[in-house]
Amino acid sequence: GEYISTAHGVTTDRVCSSCTAGTDYSTTDNASSCTPVTGACNGSTEFESTTPTTTVDRVCTPLTTCVAGEYISTVHGTTTDRVCSSCTAGTNYSTTENASTCAAVTGACNGSTEFESTTPTTTVDRVCKALTTCVVGEYISTVHGATSDRVCSACTAGTDYSTTENASSCTLVTDACDGSTEYESTTPSTTVDRVCT
Repeated sequence: GEYISTAHGVTTDRVCSSCTAGTDYSTTDNASSCTPVTGACNGSTEFESTTPTTTVDRVCTPLTTCVAGEYISTVHGTTTDRVCSSCTAGTNYSTTENASTCAAVTGACNGSTEFESTTPTTTVDRVCKALTTCVVGEYISTVHGATSDRVCSACTAGTDYSTTENASSCTLVTDACDGSTEYESTTPSTTVDRVCT
């Protein structure tokens, strides 16, 4: 914290003077001079973890990085690091580094028309997708769940059919026509029944 401001002589003792706090410092006994303090920290990327005195240099430390899934709960100061806190899974999330807040998760999916294709975490939002439409000629072979789509399967031509979207089942085709009094005016398919005329 001092330096030799006047060297000793044959009949005189050396003279020591103090370094100037915040300007220069010394770390050894009988320093010939004080060392200039390191320049100010870059306030956007660093904080001053050690404040300079007459015996120590300024130390700048990189700011903590709040990762995706966290937010800055306490902003850094000149001599303090930022503090990161976790978002709450299912409630809010962040997708970028050093987010100032967590974003609110999108509301629940409409269970009658959508399913949750992506479950929310601290780093991703909820994603709702429209349910697959089972077309005429198909039926719902697997009912959708909260996080799964419905599955459609085709009716069997000549055996059963459906005439509406999202049919819960296929309807059995009408029995064969009585060949002596009727003829088949409409051949059954997955979308139409047999018609006897």
